[in-house]
Amino acid sequence: RGNSYYAPENTVAAFLAAEGKADMVETDIRVSSDGKLVIMHDATVDRTTDGSGSVSALTLEQLKVFDAGSWFNTAFAGEPIPTMEEMITNTLPFATPLLEHKTGTAAAYVAELRRLDALTNVVVQSFTWSFLADVHALEPSIRLCGLGSGTLTEASLDTIASSGADTVAWARGNISAPEVAMVHNRGLRLFVWTVNSIAEIQSFIDLGVDGIISDDPAAVKGEQTVVTNEPTHLSDRLISYWKFDDG
Repeated sequence: RGNSYYAPENTVAAFLAAEGKADMVETDIRVSSDGKLVIMHDATVDRTTDGSGSVSALTLEQLKVFDAGSWFNTAFAGEPIPTMEEMITNTLPFATPLLEHKTGTAAAYVAELRRLDALTNVVVQSFTWSFLADVHALEPSIRLCGLGSGTLTEASLDTIASSGADTVAWARGNISAPEVAMVHNRGLRLFVWTVNSIAEIQSFIDLGVDGIISDDPAAVKGEQTVVTNEPTHLSDRLISYWKFDDG
């Protein structure tokens, strides 16, 4: 939901606050009553705005009136609910949008990503793996991620992989070394969500996951080991140096 420890979740302020801290910026997408793709985690606007009601029962014009920032801090008063377009255009200059499908059809998402010329520089994720398959059938160039929780099984990976996804994003409480190996043995990437404590962040880095979804991306960056091609010492007899573990 952006850098949501430091700015109101799922607003442009939260997305911009992730610059320099996140490789990808995660968000949640729902459909307004007039068919617009908008950013909101919950089914209603009650928790994160000064308004009330279901996203699906309100037009974009009505949603745009609500203040989505003051609940977090008065410094963000007047921050509006963004559209998917606003999220993507504000995020793409520095990170890859990670778009979680909450509601809406595959056709609507594909049409909007085509209109924005953003087919190949976003990732669409969903708990509804059949939705991913529908997106893939319409536009194979869109990168996909299968979300899940509970016990991760080979059968789950079969379904996710058959949808066209190349990444699995799983609840952190269900991931240990065997699950990491199982996903990687299938040639898939593994993300874990939502990890905020320093100890847990480091444990997942040590396990070799490919991505960590966090409300505090700077904490994840701080725990990553910085790899350099420069050796710490060069013998006077060493004339060449190659590094073979860059993937």
